[in-house]
Amino acid sequence: SHTYAAIGAYTATVTATNSVGSLVDQVAILIHDVPIAGLAVTNSGPTPLGSSTLLTATISAGTGAQYAWSFGDGQAGSGRTPSHQYAAVGTYTATVTATNSVGSSSAETVVAVAETISGLTATSSSPTVLHATTAFTATVAAGSGVNYLWAFGDGATGAAATVSHVYGAVGTYIATVTATNAVSV
Repeated sequence: SHTYAAIGAYTATVTATNSVGSLVDQVAILIHDVPIAGLAVTNSGPTPLGSSTLLTATISAGTGAQYAWSFGDGQAGSGRTPSHQYAAVGTYTATVTATNSVGSSSAETVVAVAETISGLTATSSSPTVLHATTAFTATVAAGSGVNYLWAFGDGATGAAATVSHVYGAVGTYIATVTATNAVSV
């Protein structure tokens, strides 16, 4: 038996010899890639707008794989671990196809790109009469997919850009709002 170190076509030659002569014969040998199996893909997202996303393809079996990417935004790439910068906020489906001489396999990953939050401001309709509704509004100068969480200073909470709350006792309260998205707090 013999193990070939590289893919290719080979010719094996055998010579049989005894005291009265010899014979020679040949056989063709074709060594090919191992089929691709277990293709998986991951990404480093969620990604802030303006930053690059690292995409990584792995296989559990196979040899000689070449990787072709469609990043989901009309752009393409190659290699096992490409980086790609998306031009706009959104959700993209990146697809990789691993191909060798005996077949191919494809896999997908969803990449989320969000704008970083900046310029958070909060306002209220205070001062408010006891047991009347106080209105709160949070705004951001920039950011996408923003979620808001309010802490009204009396143990109660709310979750939206615009909320209202009724205080049960006279006093001064500090209301705090936290704005978060996939890439920032």
